[in-house]
Amino acid sequence: MYQKIVLFLEARGHIERIAKHALQSGFLVCVASTEPEMARQKLIGIEHEEFHLSARHVENVQETCDLILARFPKESIVGVYGAVESIVPLLHHLREKIGLPYCPKEALGRTMDKFLMRKALKSAGLSDLHCEIFDLSDPIGSWKKMDRPCFLKPRHGLASLQVFQLNSQDDCIKTANQILDNTNQNNIPTWARAYISHPTDFYLEEAADGELLSLEGVASNEKYEEIGLLSRILFTENSVIEMGSSFPVIRDDYEKIIDKVRRAHSVLGIENTPTHVEFIITEQGNVEIIDFNCRLVGAHVLNSINYVTHSNFEFQLLEYAIGNKISVPAPFKNVVCSLQYFFASVKENSLDSVTFPEHENLVFQDVLTEIGKQLNSDVNQLDVVGCFIANGKNEEESLNHRREILSKIRINENGTARC
Repeated sequence: MYQKIVLFLEARGHIERIAKHALQSGFLVCVASTEPEMARQKLIGIEHEEFHLSARHVENVQETCDLILARFPKESIVGVYGAVESIVPLLHHLREKIGLPYCPKEALGRTMDKFLMRKALKSAGLSDLHCEIFDLSDPIGSWKKMDRPCFLKPRHGLASLQVFQLNSQDDCIKTANQILDNTNQNNIPTWARAYISHPTDFYLEEAADGELLSLEGVASNEKYEEIGLLSRILFTENSVIEMGSSFPVIRDDYEKIIDKVRRAHSVLGIENTPTHVEFIITEQGNVEIIDFNCRLVGAHVLNSINYVTHSNFEFQLLEYAIGNKISVPAPFKNVVCSLQYFFASVKENSLDSVTFPEHENLVFQDVLTEIGKQLNSDVNQLDVVGCFIANGKNEEESLNHRREILSKIRINENGTARC
């Protein structure tokens, strides 16, 4: 007879922290993953049972759910959680099956398919951005329908791994060939491949100029509660690549932003899930939502949230996993955290060491690439070497401390960080 189980789908994001808390709380931790070896590395020291999740769970949610419930008795599963968007449909299907609060399938479909999301927001008067389906087999024809600066995106978000900025027909052709090469050479993670296996799994979205931010929050079937605003730090060599964030951000138009995001939740029918909503504040002051995700913000932002709220928010995420309401903590005043990721400089071919400086405002640091690993000069978000968090009394001060720390990081003794 199984003890009470908390089932985790994919061992990515902040999963290990919630899994550790679940284990300490007396639950049996079970992990269903498309990449079991990576899951074992992620959960070192956390006793758990495994289930090999086929990447085809994207197309076969019901079948995958049946296989999981055949492996782990339904009556023993008391919680289900996942931190990445690829498993959102399976996550909520399982939650529904075992009697936990869930988000309806139809609503999830409107956020999982970013093209449908854009159409729904436009129909409700919540978006002015033009979008068109992109066909990898006909890039010229696809560009002619748009014919303006835009972003090429997967219809499924894929954590921004395959987002490209296009300004011309030539950009369009070159990028289509690059996507095909990446797919053919298996340069796409296992969990992501099913989402870009067809020529029309991408779309074009009109570019919106302005400042990129996101609002983090929690939707129940009663209301939406915001955790706080997050700004972005972008890669100096490619503004599509996000390299960090500051939290929380204080703005005069905060209430205007919250109102827009609440209305989007209502239009899309989103409930019973953490949400991560990205938007642009345009030069005209409009709030243009560019992405809507039914999950908590990724990366190491949980560390920033914990620091500025003096809490362990992963405890609340376990409460969500087992069907209880999340208690949203309020950020303390006069403290902001800036999270920064970094690459190695182009001249470094492998990673031998990363040295962080002594600094009173360095509150978190981590090396994310295995020592001895070969490094890529053509970088994307999977190639970051490490990260750290700097604090300050306000956003400007925390960003200044971030720059000071960044300038003193040494890679392979003499190499500098690239961001």
